[in-house]
Amino acid sequence: MEDGRANFQNLPPEKQRNIIDAGLNAFGRNGYTKTSMNDVAKAAGISKAALFYYFGTKQALYQYLFRFSCEIISREMREGNDDFFDCLWLASEIKLRVMQSYSGLYPFLLSLVKEDDRQLEQELERSNQCQIQQAAALVFRNVNWEKLKPEVDRVSAYQMVTYVSGGFIRDHAEEPPEKIMEGLKPLLELLKKALYREEYL
Repeated sequence: MEDGRANFQNLPPEKQRNIIDAGLNAFGRNGYTKTSMNDVAKAAGISKAALFYYFGTKQALYQYLFRFSCEIISREMREGNDDFFDCLWLASEIKLRVMQSYSGLYPFLLSLVKEDDRQLEQELERSNQCQIQQAAALVFRNVNWEKLKPEVDRVSAYQMVTYVSGGFIRDHAEEPPEKIMEGLKPLLELLKKALYREEYL
């Protein structure tokens, strides 16, 4: 199916964008399970056969769209300052800004957190792990981990905070991005007080 993918990449940019937009919006609206290749093809104004030719399977199309989403978000990431929570906030703001600027991207990525298919989610994360890690390394490059309390190690702090913030976003996935950020802010402040040395609060 690499030949089909190559042919997709050789399409005029506007036609590629049309198919990508159709896929993002269809999956974002109905989720992975309830969206068919026919739904995407109709929205893109192409035949189902052409869509299968370009991507082979629904899962391959979904994986392509996820990788595309990771790429455009990663391109916008930049170095943060020396504060872990400032960097986390920066990364969240960048993600939401990019997601809002590209048609269908926000509902597509939010539909992923609402999916029940944990195996699919893990496969998407695994296949894009390198890119995700590189983006995180850039944002958190300058963090001063000495701000953490002596009994708190950086790995545990990172895992806990990202788990809590990810869970909050999952629980409020239907709300507008601005509302999510508004609700996330006091939660992060609470975690900061729990994890940071007093002199850095």
